[in-house]
Amino acid sequence: MHIWIERLSNKWKAVIMSISAVVFIVALCLLISAIANDGVNKFAKVFYIQETIQIKDDRWKDFLAYAQEEKLDPKHINKLREIFGENLTIEHEYLNSLGFSFFNFSMVLLMFICYNSISASVFMTIKLVENNVDRLRRESLIDQSSYHTIIKLLNEQREKNIKQKNSTINMELLEQQIENEEQLASEVIDDE
Repeated sequence: MHIWIERLSNKWKAVIMSISAVVFIVALCLLISAIANDGVNKFAKVFYIQETIQIKDDRWKDFLAYAQEEKLDPKHINKLREIFGENLTIEHEYLNSLGFSFFNFSMVLLMFICYNSISASVFMTIKLVENNVDRLRRESLIDQSSYHTIIKLLNEQREKNIKQKNSTINMELLEQQIENEEQLASEVIDDE
């Protein structure tokens, strides 16, 4: 958890949450626009490298043969040769996969950091409210029923946050790690 968030005032927590929410949304939009290349999206074209290939063009010889058969003036053929040139230009574009992958990874990482700071701010705010409500109850500034109502709401919110966090945690792996830690602790106690 971010210990430094606990030291901030509620005003700065709100500022951090707002900035994190905006940056999260911007990162998500940039990620979607980078992935969605429909040919019109100019942002997605940043990740494409355009390459110009010159190919020798001998079509003017065909025109010259046609002009000689039809007895046309060769100056028309030479004019066509000047217009078309002797090389045909083909543009080829391909994806810069390294830059594209790095950008996508950066946006996902930025979204994770923003989400983490938002959830840490919410968690710290809930803990602070619980502590303040408990202090008010101990000083008899609020009655017991109000205290229980507030604590019930805070516990419900904490359970929602825990469920949301646990949805991304592998519980089997966590239980295995806890068992390993318990075995190590029991071995240390047995050695003493």
